[in-house]
Amino acid sequence: MTGHFFFVLEKQNDPNFIAKRNAEVIVKYSTVYPFKLPEENMVCVYCCESFPQPAEFRAHMDEEHETFNPKMAFLHCSEGYIKVDCTNINCRLCFKNFQNLDEIADHLYSEHKKPLDLSVALGLQPFHLENNKLFCAICRAKALCLRQLSRHTQSHFWRYTCEACGKSYATNTALRSHIRFSHIGNEKICRKCKGTFSSVEEKRKHMLESQRCWSHLCCVCGERFISWHAKQLHLSECHGVEKKVTKSDVRRATERQNDDRIYNSLPLQAARIVNGVRILLR
Repeated sequence: MTGHFFFVLEKQNDPNFIAKRNAEVIVKYSTVYPFKLPEENMVCVYCCESFPQPAEFRAHMDEEHETFNPKMAFLHCSEGYIKVDCTNINCRLCFKNFQNLDEIADHLYSEHKKPLDLSVALGLQPFHLENNKLFCAICRAKALCLRQLSRHTQSHFWRYTCEACGKSYATNTALRSHIRFSHIGNEKICRKCKGTFSSVEEKRKHMLESQRCWSHLCCVCGERFISWHAKQLHLSECHGVEKKVTKSDVRRATERQNDDRIYNSLPLQAARIVNGVRILLR
């Protein structure tokens, strides 16, 4: 019992834990809108809907997520800082407008007495996003696309550097994971729970049986899936989210269409029966 108490106390004093708690408070009481960026489009953390334009994303947040569970915003990011759209920051309690995260954090702490620790990082990656005007919310550097801006913004939060190759990471855990998988070998290590196995077959069995280690997370209910397609099927059947079409889906469909077009262009020669089915031969 004593050991558990000290573990909890140590966690509560951890700067990363405090930063995440700060982030939850700011997301809950202001109009900083959390999002994911798996590819080129912004993805809502609450319903997984995708938006090519920042203005469309903000309109969606205003109209569809006036009420929300702020903890859902962090399910996809167990460690590190989540991305937030800070283009138009308002306090949800008094509706005052603010220019940046520092201003809204100071306001929530001093005016509304919210539990923020301003001596620690706020736990958020700020993005100032206007259509066709992308620049860093921290240093004002310009970017050509949202992905480029995301990579640049993340560089402001790199605090841990690998001595072996020079790569930098936002958290110590991310650095340790990089070292294990890049400089030691990963064939017998689970990337999620960091468990080690005596053989590749043992690791494969573990991945099939341990749902908590599945890497595909439903951002609506938090359930995990072993594959991207399984997650998309779940989103469609359980939450009514339309299945996304991937580049590989389009490629396979195009290949089938081309095969059918070539086949149909050939002259009809004969027909034969295969397993009780009449097959036309060209």
